[in-house]
Amino acid sequence: MSWISRLHHLLRQFGDKENVSKGQHSDDFVQLYVDRLEERRVLSVTAALADGVLTIAGDGDADSVEVRLIDAGEDGSGANEEFIQILNNGTVVDISVMGSVPTIESQIATSQLHGNSGTQAGLQIDLGDGADDLSLQIPTGVSFGGDTLSVLVTDDAQDDTLTLVDNGLDVDAELATNVSVTAEAGTIQFGDDDFNLGAVDLDLTGTLQLTTNQMLTSDGNFTLVGSVSQAAIGAPYDFNINLGENDLDISGDVGTIADRLGAVQFTAETVSVGSLFAASLTVDLADDIGTFTTTTGDLNVTDALSAEGSFSLNGSLDVGSLTLTGDTTFDAVGMSRSFDVGSITGVGFELELTSFDEVEFSDDATGLGALTINAGSDISL
Repeated sequence: MSWISRLHHLLRQFGDKENVSKGQHSDDFVQLYVDRLEERRVLSVTAALADGVLTIAGDGDADSVEVRLIDAGEDGSGANEEFIQILNNGTVVDISVMGSVPTIESQIATSQLHGNSGTQAGLQIDLGDGADDLSLQIPTGVSFGGDTLSVLVTDDAQDDTLTLVDNGLDVDAELATNVSVTAEAGTIQFGDDDFNLGAVDLDLTGTLQLTTNQMLTSDGNFTLVGSVSQAAIGAPYDFNINLGENDLDISGDVGTIADRLGAVQFTAETVSVGSLFAASLTVDLADDIGTFTTTTGDLNVTDALSAEGSFSLNGSLDVGSLTLTGDTTFDAVGMSRSFDVGSITGVGFELELTSFDEVEFSDDATGLGALTINAGSDISL
């Protein structure tokens, strides 16, 4: 039988359903087998520790990564020590530890990172091009003494969501010390409604999104290159930042005229915001000598503003009522900056207003130690 005839014969057999059902097979039939290959897994998130630097890297996919602490706040002097563990979509990520004898670890001690005062961060995270979710529990840095532990989070595409989680310690316990966090993301959130940092400097780039009434307490500086918004329009959420004698700098808007925040309270040495829209505002400037600045827009408070110190406004002042908690000055920078204030309660403190536009009080001013008004246009009392 020629090979062509044999091929036709086999094809007829495969196409004959009756033969298949009766189990009829030709002796010429050759049975085929498929061998299962060894399972290969491509890791979307990798981690490596080399020369005291822990690097966490992602790829172009959308990953969900958690960096968490184990035994937070333990410096190793006792039975426990603080460790860092990494998870991707709930699965622990192995950490390649480089050295004379490389090892693979499921977690590493925070003390294995180098504290430094230079330019290289001890913890570096870049999850790649995907729209990633990163939950970062901030290390305490207790094992670094007077040195600084730097954390760097990079998001060149500005499409990641970063959730910052405090270290879970009581406010009475020793919180983080000598830690600096520089992070960028499209959206930044706090994982705790009462967020306690300790001596941590936060330098953030992105939109800070409030998901609930938010309180932040820190003994470090807070810088946000971006604006503050709310996850749900018309919530509105309260926003309380207490930095003690450190500085607060928000380059963008805090709320908007269409979606203002609830009760806002800032305690710091100096406060700078682009503009602010809230139901109420309390400003406590350290030692009554600090300054409050709007760099680009208005200070607009529908209800009550409690103020002391020096206010420099690159926009208009519009408040329902003003209560002085110390001697206070409002100075409008530039032209067409009007002041529109409802009632004023002075409690013996002095108030000075300087505007190149009109100044209007729509209600009574009582209890002032002194009132000075410098206006470039009308004054209405």
